[in-house]
Amino acid sequence: MRLHFTIGTGPSSDPSTGHLSLQNDLRLLKAGLLYADRVRLCSVGSSLTLRMLADTEANRNQQLDFIERHFRENIARDDPEAAAKVIELVRRYRELRRDRNLSKEQLVLRAQLAEEFERVWGRFKGGWEEFARKAGADEILAAKRSGLVDFHRFAAGGVERTAGLDQSSNERRSDEFYEEVTAELFGVLSGAVSEGATYPLFDDHAGELVRLGVDAGVIRVSESGATKGRRAGLASDLLRRLPLFEDAPVDEILSIRRELDGSLIRFRDAVARFSDGMRAAGWDPEFVNDAEDVFVREVEPAVQEIEDVVRDSSFVAQLLPSMTASQNWVAGGALGMAAYNLASLPELASLAMGGGVGFASGVREAYLQWRKGRRGVERKELFFYYEAGRRLGIS
Repeated sequence: MRLHFTIGTGPSSDPSTGHLSLQNDLRLLKAGLLYADRVRLCSVGSSLTLRMLADTEANRNQQLDFIERHFRENIARDDPEAAAKVIELVRRYRELRRDRNLSKEQLVLRAQLAEEFERVWGRFKGGWEEFARKAGADEILAAKRSGLVDFHRFAAGGVERTAGLDQSSNERRSDEFYEEVTAELFGVLSGAVSEGATYPLFDDHAGELVRLGVDAGVIRVSESGATKGRRAGLASDLLRRLPLFEDAPVDEILSIRRELDGSLIRFRDAVARFSDGMRAAGWDPEFVNDAEDVFVREVEPAVQEIEDVVRDSSFVAQLLPSMTASQNWVAGGALGMAAYNLASLPELASLAMGGGVGFASGVREAYLQWRKGRRGVERKELFFYYEAGRRLGIS
């Protein structure tokens, strides 16, 4: 059965700039892509940002409609004169675009209006693209291109209520818009924890909404929903501890997932077993402490054991005793050179040719022992976790 994550997040901002930040979405999204088979992202910030970027590709009629609506509903409140000029520009340009029997003078005027409108639209498009870039949309788009993520599109509101030409208009948010979006997000989160068909994973904002709903008696968490929430939360907590996980691009996360797919099922089994002993729900504040306890008690020692086995059963470590047993290596310089060559990943054939039949036999025996040890390591529950961390650490 395919493992499905539902990630829920509220709007988040960069504490130093106050600018919208999608880093929280991205952190949970990367954990989902590394652990689950498919992910649904229900994020107010990502939804609006992706909608803004999609609108930059609007056709000219859609552009005209949007600019007119935005200046009429938003800009007119603070600068009615500027709004009136742009609205009139849109009206005249739209009329000339519709008329097929234009005089020479009208054609010239239409071209002038088109140029003027392009400047207005260019300011919008450039502002939206810069807004999205600062928010971190590039990596969200990379996740979208993978085809493994479904993005919930919020029906409430629209970008015309959240974006503008400058910071002051960008910051304008109506109470009605937030109420609509919060109610829609609440419904998605409620379904995720009550139906038990998905693994819910929430940020602090979404988790607080769920707790409020549970306390008020309007959200009923199913036993399956609670269990899957703990597993998703623990998986995310453990994965974010991996070296450089926060900085890893989505494409690298996807590559690691593809290459280690065969080991993932054992890691999932381990996460399920670890989470069975946890008390707090995945969205409770106490969950962080429970996850820390699991990491210290279960995960850290198991990873250290794998590291020790890998170090002790390295190919070079296996080979050197075989070399000395199969040949009378009297000259220390020859042994040092052989070890150097091995560390430089030589071809086994060239080693065999240089060391003779006995040496070739030693190489073969060492390789077989190394492969046996390697297979044993790869069968360990936390090999996926260990190897993902190793690859992230050397990338």
